[in-house]
Order: sequence, then structure tokens, then C-alpha cells
Amino acid sequence: MLAAEFANIKTLVGLEWEQTIDEVYQLVIEYTYRPVIPLLVTGIEKGIKNVIDEHSDHSKLYGNDLKNEINKFLEKFQDEYADHPYLKQFARIISFIYKDNFLRGKVADRENIKGLNRNLVGHGNDKPNEWTKKDLYQLIAFFSSTAMLANN
Repeated sequence: MLAAEFANIKTLVGLEWEQTIDEVYQLVIEYTYRPVIPLLVTGIEKGIKNVIDEHSDHSKLYGNDLKNEINKFLEKFQDEYADHPYLKQFARIISFIYKDNFLRGKVADRENIKGLNRNLVGHGNDKPNEWTKKDLYQLIAFFSSTAMLANN
């Protein structure tokens, strides 16, 4: 099952990330998880940026412009799946994770959020010694879920 999740992830990030994702997968199945968390966080950002670039008239978005496009895209997920109650709820949950946890700004520590936050991890303000396998598997599921929604 984990191999299928990583196959979904590879479709989201593109060919230039394929070898890196394969190496991350190897580390995960060898139960090495802390070093791969920052790579997966970066990979999620790359993947969602690929989706935004594919569906947007803008190019090379970053910062607040990228964040605004991500929010628009997440709302579009929910609209696209309006006729499918389970997929709509799934898209709503993924949107919540992005907006209220993963992409949330001005977060001083993890006590204010559930799960990993890209700002804390990316800027070295999180505490890697406190990362758990649960964090890793939540991140993998989140990444794969994003890929599944983006590819439908």
C-alpha cells in the first residue's frame, strides 16, 4: 500500500523529483523517517505548485500570490466534487489541512496546530527530535491525497 502512495506522490511532483521520491520511499521502508520529513514538505509544495501552474494563467508564482492561488484551487476542489458527497468532504478535509495547518502562517510552535507546518519545518523552527512516525505517515497520506484529488 505504501508503494501505491508513493506512486501517487511521484505523479504530483513530476519526473525531476522521481529519483528523490524513490530514495525517500527506501528510507521510509527502512524505518528512517526524520530526515525525510523536510523533503516531503518541500515535495508537497512542489507538487501543489505544479498543479497550480498547470491550471493557472500565471507563471512562476511565489509568496502570497502562490498562497492565494492555492486557496482558490482548494475551493475549486470542493466545487468540482459538489455532486459527490464523499469526495466533496474529502476535498474539504484536505483544504482544511492546507489552510489551517500545513500552510498556516505566523505559527510560533506546533502547539497551535495539528500536524506539521511547512513554515516551522522549512525555516528550522520545528523540533525534529519530536517528529514521530505518525507525523511521517500523516504527511504521506496528505501528499498522496493531494495527488489523488489533483489527478481526478
